[in-house]
Amino acid sequence: MSNITNKPRIPAKLSQPRLFNVIDRHRLFALLDEERANRSVVWIASPPGAGKTALVASYIKARGIPAIWYQVDSDDNDAASFFYYLGLAGRKAAGRKQLELPLLTPEYLTDLSGFARRFFRKLFASLPENIIIIMDNYQEVIAESTLHAIVLAALQELPVDIALLIISRTDPPPCFARAVANNLIGKIDWEYLRLTLEETRALVAVNHQMCDEMIIQSLQDRTNGWAAGVVLTMDYYMRTGILDSASKPASMELIFGYFAGQIFQHLQEDMRIFLMRTANLPYMTLKMAAEISGVPRAKELLDYLYRQQLFIDRRTSGEMSYRYHALFREFLLEQTNSHFSTRELHDMQRLGAILMESNGDSETAAELYAKAQAWSDLIRLINSYAPILLVQGRHQLLQRWIGLLPEVMIKSTSWLFYWRGVSCILFNIHAARSDLEHAYTGFLAADDSAGLFLVCGAMMEAYLYAEDNITPIIKWGERLQELLEHYGDFPSFDVEVRVFTNLLGLIFAAPHHPLLEILEARFESVLRSIADPSLRVAAVCTFIFLPLWRGDTGKMRRIINEVGPLVNKATMPPLLRILWKNIECGYAWHIAASPHVAEQKLGDAIQIAQESGISILNGMLWAHGAYSALSAGNIVAAQDYLDQLESNLGMQRKHDLTESHYIRAGIEFLRADYSRAFDNASTALKLHEETGRPFLRETCRFGLAQILIEMGKTEMARNHLDVAIQYAHAMNNPMLEHQCLLVKAFSWLKEGDERRALVSLQEGLIIGRKNNFLFLNNWWRPHVMTRIFTCAFQFGIEIEHVRNLIKHHDIKPESYDIENWPWPIKVYTLGRFDLLCNDAPLHFSRKAQHKPLELLKCLCAYRGRAVNQNLLTDALWPDSGGDAAEQAFRTTLHRLRKLLKYEQAIRLEDRHLFFDSNYIWVDCIAFDRIAHLPDLTDSVLLKRTLNWYHGRFLDGETSYWAVASRDRLRASYVGLVKRSGAMLEQNNNWSDAAACYLGAIEVEPLVEIFYQHLMNCYIQLGRHSEAITVYQRCRHILLSRLGISPGQEIQRIYQSLTTI
Repeated sequence: MSNITNKPRIPAKLSQPRLFNVIDRHRLFALLDEERANRSVVWIASPPGAGKTALVASYIKARGIPAIWYQVDSDDNDAASFFYYLGLAGRKAAGRKQLELPLLTPEYLTDLSGFARRFFRKLFASLPENIIIIMDNYQEVIAESTLHAIVLAALQELPVDIALLIISRTDPPPCFARAVANNLIGKIDWEYLRLTLEETRALVAVNHQMCDEMIIQSLQDRTNGWAAGVVLTMDYYMRTGILDSASKPASMELIFGYFAGQIFQHLQEDMRIFLMRTANLPYMTLKMAAEISGVPRAKELLDYLYRQQLFIDRRTSGEMSYRYHALFREFLLEQTNSHFSTRELHDMQRLGAILMESNGDSETAAELYAKAQAWSDLIRLINSYAPILLVQGRHQLLQRWIGLLPEVMIKSTSWLFYWRGVSCILFNIHAARSDLEHAYTGFLAADDSAGLFLVCGAMMEAYLYAEDNITPIIKWGERLQELLEHYGDFPSFDVEVRVFTNLLGLIFAAPHHPLLEILEARFESVLRSIADPSLRVAAVCTFIFLPLWRGDTGKMRRIINEVGPLVNKATMPPLLRILWKNIECGYAWHIAASPHVAEQKLGDAIQIAQESGISILNGMLWAHGAYSALSAGNIVAAQDYLDQLESNLGMQRKHDLTESHYIRAGIEFLRADYSRAFDNASTALKLHEETGRPFLRETCRFGLAQILIEMGKTEMARNHLDVAIQYAHAMNNPMLEHQCLLVKAFSWLKEGDERRALVSLQEGLIIGRKNNFLFLNNWWRPHVMTRIFTCAFQFGIEIEHVRNLIKHHDIKPESYDIENWPWPIKVYTLGRFDLLCNDAPLHFSRKAQHKPLELLKCLCAYRGRAVNQNLLTDALWPDSGGDAAEQAFRTTLHRLRKLLKYEQAIRLEDRHLFFDSNYIWVDCIAFDRIAHLPDLTDSVLLKRTLNWYHGRFLDGETSYWAVASRDRLRASYVGLVKRSGAMLEQNNNWSDAAACYLGAIEVEPLVEIFYQHLMNCYIQLGRHSEAITVYQRCRHILLSRLGISPGQEIQRIYQSLTTI
């Protein structure tokens, strides 16, 4: 296959006629001025040869009006071709303005009228003022063509300073009836276009010597003002002196043929041959005319015909070209067919095709190759241009070219099957698959590796977008893997890139497929080698689902950083920009766990879709919006997205129905309607099994397991989780395994089986830490994560990783007794006064912040719960009253909140001050809460609580509120030590009991009972000398600090030791 560049050219169909010796028809110029003043569209309709083209060409020249001249032909029945060529014309007319007009590619076909409106808005906004767009030969548009609707869309968008002139042999078709009835379209028909006597006189005078008035009157009568008839009759008269040698035929076409034949007979032989040979070309440059005619003096002959006005016009669009009038060319082709043999005709037509192809006119070349039955040339042309036509969205034109070939030629050429199959994937999927199957068989027989690889990719794409069950894609993935093993590599880089862009079907049908692992290993290097930005983005939008689903943060970040800047360029097609924003949305909620960013990216994607009119991705965007909302626990947003999904898609495809059920299951689950959630999740799982999308199936299974846990069916839930974990191993998906393990741990915690919960929890958190996972669950329930992470803290499992997760998700604690929880603010008052903000010490000038810190200490002393403002002002500003105290309090509170950096940490409600336990943790408050729990028997909790007490509360603070709290907390500490020690002693755990009392003595050395119990523990352990040392230490401290001796009980114990 040859490589054809997609460099735009200005073809002959966009060139403007340059007519010779054309009369200015001021009567019609004035009519055109009037029609343009009142309407933006003027329809000029009359029989051929009435001077329509000459009128418009002379009008825009006389008025000096800029124009786009668009020559309509049969190719314009393909809307994609029409927009392609009109886009070329628009860019040329826009001049220095950078005009990028979209191609009508398949993603726009669901809303052709919308695409047309947006296309014309952009085009008209960039064109010069007062420009006229001329559509010539509109009769070439067939009745069922979509071009009629497109032109009507243009009519609606036309601004007042731009006019559309349509030249046709026929009146406006019926679909224009409303526009005509509403007086939106002005008409100039045959009654206006027929020459008046004065115009006939002027036409004769401009081309011939002055003629007798009777001759002119006779011409007018005989031709009825038909311009072509006047020219032909007068030319015949000048050659023969005979005004009329035949009876009048019944139609203008027959009149034209009669007189043209008479004139043709009187031409020299070389001129007749020249005319017949060149008539094979719809237009010609001087070089083309010379080559096809074999006449070196082609320029001389063309100039003669042009000056004689023998139905030829001259146009300039770069190189000068000539074009015969349609009627005259039809006449010449009839002469050609009767004069030359079939072999000679075919040779001329093939030569004409070669000339057209070399001039860049592949459309005309294809038609001429077909007429010449030059099938090998046509096949070569198709193979060369097919990739470009597909990129341009001109699928119908490609199908028409292939349809020019005999079926036997198609059946014997595998590439034709391939191109025809690819071109109709979106229009006739069954025919496409049949053609691609035939292509594969042919390529296999011919050992054509490129064709084999491309068919595999195309078949995967064909099944993904057209079928409910995409399981057959796996077969084509296996064939692709066999090809790689057989050939060792792709046949070319271009084929490799094309296959990469087709792999989405296999990724959905079998993300565990070993071929994907092979290709993923080379994906990033392939990606960096793709020069075309659009192709590069397209490849990413396909293959990135694997690292996205697996949670491969590093790979996702690298790809986004490398490719993201390309997407922001204005030249990037809207479809790819939508897909890219959708990927960024997926990264935000599934990798970065940032639902607000995901919402923003999704909003960008939806906006691009709305502005561009691309609606085929709406279902995917709404579904992803719902997923993102559910992962944030936002039921309202998820319901809104689901409503849009269901109301706009109609739920006709199983995949759409599956997503609807799964999203609804998530919504009902978060609403705690577990019965409905179960029904929807079960249906979704069944449909996923039927549609053959295993990763989505296991994601759904994961959701169903969570529902079953809440329904009390934990064993069934764990069975589902085990199946999902097994598949996660198969597709190397640590993220899915991580999520399943955390939920499995939660199921054991629900049953009170802490031991088994810890096994699953540790496995899951290790996976999460190794992969730096932030995303936790598709259906966000904070209390579940709180329960799981509390357990992790209690048993010291992956503490730093868990702390990072809590901070990222802002998860609130279920209990105040977890010091390791990443509270935004921590206050230590027992044995020290320290203030931490996000685990970092808060540095401040104590003098400058004395009063705010005093307020904080006072709140701690009053346990931070509903502390009356009056109580605080009395304590801190005893000498102030009324407004002064109020103002001092407000100012100090403001300064304290500013110091803490979290204003919400301290709330003021109804003149009562509170610590918000979601933001601030205070050691004395946590200690006090545990100390006052009734029947506290949890030895682990007791030990952790005692460890918080590092010394007396705000030691050194002499205020009455501090002293009172200090005494209360000290008493609580003594009570907790006694309780903990007693529990240990009852279990004969004398070593731990001794450690408990020894630790207590370190922080409260004046509590005699601690020494007494410690001595008893040492006695039970047989460590009598250490028991004696304890007594001596107790006696020394009590005497030195309090001036008292130990009590009778401890002395009795001591004496018993000394008498042993």
